[in-house]
Amino acid sequence: MLTESQYQTWKVIHGYGVFLAFVNFFFGYCIDRLNLTRRQKEISSWSFVIAGLFGGIGRSVLFLLPIQGEYGNYINLVETVGFVIGTFIFVLGQIKVRPAQRLEQTAPAVSELL
Repeated sequence: MLTESQYQTWKVIHGYGVFLAFVNFFFGYCIDRLNLTRRQKEISSWSFVIAGLFGGIGRSVLFLLPIQGEYGNYINLVETVGFVIGTFIFVLGQIKVRPAQRLEQTAPAVSELL
């Protein structure tokens, strides 16, 4: 039987695991549409997978075992580095996709639209 505190912690861990699964799913869905090299795609994909494994599974294992202190910091560090690397490469690909618009272009007049 779980105490109230343990139950609340498991709810948070479960929600976080679901969040990580959604991030990995949508990243995998969008990655092929980006203007990135194969190597960049591999690095960012593995970064998110590692972040998901350490954040989802690693956090659950640490909660079950009484060794949370020191190892919890390493889990957080690996997870954060994975997300930062993956997100940086993803944003880089998004920036490459959108060409810069010229600032000299003026908006069409209302009479031109009608």
